[in-house]
Amino acid sequence: GGIFASTTFMGTKSGGPVAGCWAIMNHLGREGYREIAQEVMKTTLRIRSGIEGFKSLEIIGNPQMSLLAFTSKAGNIFNIGDALHRKGWDLDRLQFPDALHLTVTSLNVGMEEKFLKDLGEVLGEEQDLEKEYKATRTSIRMADTLTRILPSVVVDSLSRWAGRLMNRTGGSSRIPQAALYGISASFKNRRNISKLITNILDGMY
Repeated sequence: GGIFASTTFMGTKSGGPVAGCWAIMNHLGREGYREIAQEVMKTTLRIRSGIEGFKSLEIIGNPQMSLLAFTSKAGNIFNIGDALHRKGWDLDRLQFPDALHLTVTSLNVGMEEKFLKDLGEVLGEEQDLEKEYKATRTSIRMADTLTRILPSVVVDSLSRWAGRLMNRTGGSSRIPQAALYGISASFKNRRNISKLITNILDGMY
């Protein structure tokens, strides 16, 4: 749920991946595919069990397959996502409710203990991350007000400037996605949210 913004072309693909998929499926056969699927499901269950072991986290719904979403009952889940990114894990963001979305594939088999270890370390520093996130809330409220009173050309320019500040490679912020999703979730004017996020991403990338 919530916004979806991509910095690259997505969706339209050539016939190459289709041909590659056909070749792999023929190479694996039914049994080969089932073996991979079984390992992926075992890995997913181990990750789910590990997440449920953290008192501050909660699995959303009752996922039956190799993907799941979880949220934080104590802090800001996007802070956790940004901290995991710095450790090399890329999780998708969801909104309404705020959550992190994890898709498990055969590439993740055998990595579950490392992921859960890193997740535990991130939860240990969540208090520090929350302090930094609080510092962005004033900016978020200010941005919401400015979009309602300033000309759109000025708002566009300010949005790109904010994006540059949140740039995870060149900027100083440790929580670029937390700030981005915090802004998008807080705005009461939902009609202009797509344009705002596009301008922020222009500034970030």
